[in-house]
Amino acid sequence: MDSSQYNILDFIKLPILIIDNQKKILFANREMKKLFPEKVIASGIDCHEILISNTNINQVYQNKKDLLGVTERINNRDYLVDYSPYLDEQGEIAGILMVIHTKQWIEKDWIMAALDAIPDAILLCDETLTVRYINPAYTRLKGLRWEEIVGRKINEVRSGKLIPAVINSGIPINNLYRDIDNVPFIVNIIPIIKENKIIGGISISKDLEQVKEMINSCNHPIVTLKDGKSKNNENGDAFKDIIGESLPLIHTLEKAKIAAKVDSNVLILGESGTGKELIARAIHNGGKRKGGFFVAINCAAIPQNLMESELFGYEGGAFTGATKKAKIGLFELANRGTIFLDEIGEMSLPMQSKLLRVLETKTIRRVGGLQEIPVNVRVIAATNRNLEAMIAQGEFREDLYYRLNVFPIRVPPLRERVNDIPLLARHFIQKLSTSLKKKVTLSEASLNLLLSYDWPGNVRELENALEYAVNMTNSPLIEPEHFPPAILQKQGGLTDQINKDKDNHQLFSLASLEKQAIQAAIKHFGTSTEGKRKAAGALGISLTTLYKKLKDYQIDL
Repeated sequence: MDSSQYNILDFIKLPILIIDNQKKILFANREMKKLFPEKVIASGIDCHEILISNTNINQVYQNKKDLLGVTERINNRDYLVDYSPYLDEQGEIAGILMVIHTKQWIEKDWIMAALDAIPDAILLCDETLTVRYINPAYTRLKGLRWEEIVGRKINEVRSGKLIPAVINSGIPINNLYRDIDNVPFIVNIIPIIKENKIIGGISISKDLEQVKEMINSCNHPIVTLKDGKSKNNENGDAFKDIIGESLPLIHTLEKAKIAAKVDSNVLILGESGTGKELIARAIHNGGKRKGGFFVAINCAAIPQNLMESELFGYEGGAFTGATKKAKIGLFELANRGTIFLDEIGEMSLPMQSKLLRVLETKTIRRVGGLQEIPVNVRVIAATNRNLEAMIAQGEFREDLYYRLNVFPIRVPPLRERVNDIPLLARHFIQKLSTSLKKKVTLSEASLNLLLSYDWPGNVRELENALEYAVNMTNSPLIEPEHFPPAILQKQGGLTDQINKDKDNHQLFSLASLEKQAIQAAIKHFGTSTEGKRKAAGALGISLTTLYKKLKDYQIDL
């Protein structure tokens, strides 16, 4: 191309640069020179005087093919650039013609400026898995410069297969917990789709501590502070949501508070409806892992053939006829946090073996995968079954039992904490009054009914019975007749006496509550010395105090 042909390029309203096979500038038109008002762009100077990266140029030299619409940083701005090689008679590259599209910059300027301002670390790559953009937050996170990352293949920049998996499948990955240089991040990876075609992917990494600070600034009463503590936990009160004052419950909570201070596996034992998950959450929230996720899973609710993929995840294409997308499991999600395995006794023996391996190696392997993925997870398991009896019957692995039973905690049934019933009833009625928009309270006869019932379904059954009663009543007072028939039928002769007293409409006082709690405890445990001792324990008082109160309230035995 002679000088007259070069001059024609001066009339084109796009910046154009021509370089030779030594990367020396042969020609820059007027529009190109306008991009660098402070520099003199002359023939013979190295193109790197104005171009930061030679990655794209090297790619064109190597492939001898056009490279169109790629991002190039020029004079501290990103432009879309077309590279077109021109060849000599031997078919070798004589030089490259670069056309810079400034028209797109009008829109691109705003977009890139916005991305640059975002505090989250952002990386974009195209469908060829070539990195096309990173924002300043990403360079700070990785400690690398723009030119060290942009233009390179994603596998040269970062390990892992998640971004390629998202681009190949078109399925986003949301809220993935990751440690990056020992800093916890939440990562989202989203496919970029244009005209029903995947043209790339974007990775957004958010510092978890920054999220906590942001939420904390809103002064929400239940959010975590910068150090991961909730406002309730700030005063060491992670157990405040557990209602009750009975001695059996106090003993359970004292043990649970010790468990919160250590990092051992915990096995929570108790009947259905006693609040085992509530205890597990309190242990998590009161411990050093409170900044991580608490992931709860009911082992009885998931088909056993799906349990492994739910707990450990799976790689793309792991199942016949399945989509290509990969999925992380609950153990990965709970990394640096706690996983709660409720109804662990329902887990199949083959799955028990795989769980045992995770507890021993502290790694998981996804279904269809080969890589061992380390996980830092505390395990809290719970069951309402007798695991020792299951071991004897060959239904539960003994070695897994000992791995889980490092710190056993028994949650007492409601019939062993009778004097907690009025407190629980008051709490549930207040909650139901708000949600159902009914202001109601219990009659003394209704409270007597609650205190006299055995509650085989425990606290959950009590809450459900109260919700039923609140819905059934049309007056401000809940009477025995408003409770489920099953509860009334189990009272036997007591129901008639309750119905006789229901017209009194006496609201319960503290003294009345205490007297009825004592009567119910004596009725349940018996009038023998041993029965009275058990009744005193359930009421959270000493045997001497029980005798005194029997006399004060004139309770005949």
